[in-house]
Amino acid sequence: MKKLCVAAILSVFFATPAAAQWADSERNVVYLALGKTQGHNSYALGTRGANFGVEIGVLADSEYAEGDVLDYPVPHNSYVSLGEKKMGNTYGMDVLGYIPLGTVFSAGVGAGLYFGEKRQLARSTVTGWVYTESKKTTLAAAGQFTVQARLGSGMLGVSFHSLRGTQVTLGLQF
Repeated sequence: MKKLCVAAILSVFFATPAAAQWADSERNVVYLALGKTQGHNSYALGTRGANFGVEIGVLADSEYAEGDVLDYPVPHNSYVSLGEKKMGNTYGMDVLGYIPLGTVFSAGVGAGLYFGEKRQLARSTVTGWVYTESKKTTLAAAGQFTVQARLGSGMLGVSFHSLRGTQVTLGLQF
């Protein structure tokens, strides 16, 4: 919940300066980006005006499901350390700038900030259950390059994101 609140606050913070541009632009687009990197699916929901855009992204890169791990240390001394593991998805936001390449194509670059959770895990040799020995929130900077084409009232694009990988972008112009 804390992560969702941070993402919502950042969305409002970055989207507000762009409102004037979007209100005057005939090139507004809402889009969905779908991709895959290192066997993990990635998703982003974005919006853009003529020269500015914002994306909220998710990388489904969890190594353990929340329900499979107890959120406290092993209550005895008979266990094996599993090392540091990724828990839950990685969430973040990107801000993008676009330059037109004619009337149909545009290229964009962006930067973002993504966060997730890693835990030091241990498996009990008595019960077989997995326990949390310690946890920390991770923060990672991200970069992105995208090329988009406006096709009638739609938009099609391809992007490479340093964390979310290669993505296909599908959008609607409004």
